[in-house]
Amino acid sequence: MGSFPTIDPYPEDGGALRAQSSHDATESDSDGSDSEFEIDSDVSDEELLSLKAEIKRTKTATTQRDLAAATLELQKLHRKQWDRFAVRVGKGPLQLLKKCDALAFKAYLHWYQSQHPRAKRLNTFESVWKESVSYTTMFMFLNGYFCDNHRLVRGSLPKHTVGYDGILGALYYHWFFDTETFPTERDRVQLAFFILLLAYTGSRPGAIVESDTKGIRLTNEALKYKDINLTLVRPKDGAPALLVMKVRIVLDKGRRHRGAHKTITLYENCIQPVMCPIVHFLALAFADKAFHPSLIDAGLTVHRLHSFECAGGRSMIQFRFCDTVLDKPIFRPSVRVFNGREVDPQRALSSKPIGQWMARLGERAGFTHRLKPYCLRRDIATSLADARVSQPQLLQILGYRKIETFQKHYQSSDVVVDVQATFLGSTLKSDMIREIGKLCLRQDPNLPTSLTKDQKSQAYN
Repeated sequence: MGSFPTIDPYPEDGGALRAQSSHDATESDSDGSDSEFEIDSDVSDEELLSLKAEIKRTKTATTQRDLAAATLELQKLHRKQWDRFAVRVGKGPLQLLKKCDALAFKAYLHWYQSQHPRAKRLNTFESVWKESVSYTTMFMFLNGYFCDNHRLVRGSLPKHTVGYDGILGALYYHWFFDTETFPTERDRVQLAFFILLLAYTGSRPGAIVESDTKGIRLTNEALKYKDINLTLVRPKDGAPALLVMKVRIVLDKGRRHRGAHKTITLYENCIQPVMCPIVHFLALAFADKAFHPSLIDAGLTVHRLHSFECAGGRSMIQFRFCDTVLDKPIFRPSVRVFNGREVDPQRALSSKPIGQWMARLGERAGFTHRLKPYCLRRDIATSLADARVSQPQLLQILGYRKIETFQKHYQSSDVVVDVQATFLGSTLKSDMIREIGKLCLRQDPNLPTSLTKDQKSQAYN
């Protein structure tokens, strides 16, 4: 076990700071009174205490909100770390926490760094220490002595984004040049569809496939056929029929099982099929035989989707799915069987393997940095902000509660405003600057990825 400075978390002078709760009994309400109601003088003291306790419990319950499963698991992890530290200093965990002594918290940070020597960034420890009554003291300690003593790196990692040109180039390489093998060819389609859904919905990976986060892992919660509404629309002006797909996102972080969801409308891209989400969905749906038997009996095929007729000459036709597939995840992994591999009929695909496929595609296609799902999420967040989308709409699309979350974690560090043209009064080149700041295919994908036999023999000799 690594060593840390010996700091007595309980000095004899008793100068420990006391924590104050926002629901402390001594705190008055915003209107300056002790309560929001008047009590009849005939009520006994016991009934009065019971009534006040019930009001306080109800008020506290209404102000608390459900935390995401990932946040709860992170809290459990830090709680275990705090318990280990308390044993190390010979104090009870709850007793040590209630004391709320800045010296104890400083000692805990030193101990935490000794247990995680690979953590070299200051913001890692700032996330461990969030906020307290001694916030100013801890902030100065972290950014001063603690950072210098452990040689931590200030600042956060670059927040890379990838836009339309980058994704188009990656998917073009994926379909035309990539020689990488997948467990099944369905996985090749699923990877492309996964990337497009992330780009068009701004969702987190865990809202599309099964999250690999502890607490959600192995729950089989992912995007299912019942979350898809596929409709054929025939415009009245005689324009060609168009397939429209509504995607209902019900697994946003912090909104699972709460009835809150968002619906994103997507449509065909006949000019660039490689960027069309509906083409990829149809490939998976026909492979799963997901369409209702009545539609199949009426002659629904891949080639008759746009010319499919329905009684009554309606301008909109909804394609129903079989009842047996409504609760089936769209993204599913393959399993090993006696004669090879086959697609699992019910289990949802995890975000871990598809994230690895995505990173591998980015590397082989020529990205200079690792291609991650959050690169797409940051880009759509930045693009929506640049498009002057209203704040409520931005929060709805990205699933935030506060705009500060976007500003802190998702806003790109690259300034996309043409400051030079603004100063000179010339024509703005903001679009060019915006694309330069994103991940682009700047490496030749045809470069060799491994040594030849002759090169290996020369290297060993």
